[in-house]
Amino acid sequence: MKEISDAISESIKLAEAESGVLSTGAKENLFKYAAMFAAKNRAVQSREDRVAMSRYAAQARARDFQLSPGDVNNYDINFMLAYLDAHRSLDLISEKKLDDIMMFMTAEFKPLIQKA
Repeated sequence: MKEISDAISESIKLAEAESGVLSTGAKENLFKYAAMFAAKNRAVQSREDRVAMSRYAAQARARDFQLSPGDVNNYDINFMLAYLDAHRSLDLISEKKLDDIMMFMTAEFKPLIQKA
């Protein structure tokens, strides 16, 4: 949980640095930083692998947003899911471990990103 929370905090700083403020649009797209931090935290060096992680995570979020458009406003959850999906893309963590993390995070996670 700390790793994902730290990644969210760093992503907020990056988004704020780009526009000076954390706008609603920036919050909605914050999940796009998740794969970058997942790659960094797993020491993924290959550019090809980092791109694959980002693509997989972004595509998974896009599919979910098509099914449930309102989910775009669940900023923290979207980041967490993208972070975990990035791991799934390269099989960096077992499916069982991902499920365990997801269950724990869903029960224990405290939102860091304020709703608009």
